[in-house]
Amino acid sequence: MHRFKFLGDIQLAGTFSKDLRKAILRQKVDIVCPIPLSEERKNIRGYNQVEELLKAANIPYQLLLAKNENVSPQSEKSRVERLSMVQPFHLAKEINSDVRTLLIVDDVYTTGRTILHAASCFWTNPKIKITTLTLAR
Repeated sequence: MHRFKFLGDIQLAGTFSKDLRKAILRQKVDIVCPIPLSEERKNIRGYNQVEELLKAANIPYQLLLAKNENVSPQSEKSRVERLSMVQPFHLAKEINSDVRTLLIVDDVYTTGRTILHAASCFWTNPKIKITTLTLAR
């Protein structure tokens, strides 16, 4: 994961594609939403690692969230700092009213705070069932 995420070895995105695809298709959801990166981080890395995992698994997704500016990466924070983070995301796109199930996908689960913040962006719509999936813990 370190090589893929931090050293730019994008070819590793396909390593778990079969298992990831199977796990996501089992969920039977209307929309898959990857955790976003800030534009700055995406420009530095050259890609969003979660999007690349989904592309390698041939899973369609929608970019429903965007990362707020001036939020430092989770990987640079201690556990205490991660747990006390303010909301780093906002809705970037409205969800179609016929959507009933949403899957939020992230690459690594550390404290659960990223997934919690992402899910909370959708809590204003009580009709949507939110599930989550992370590749590694």
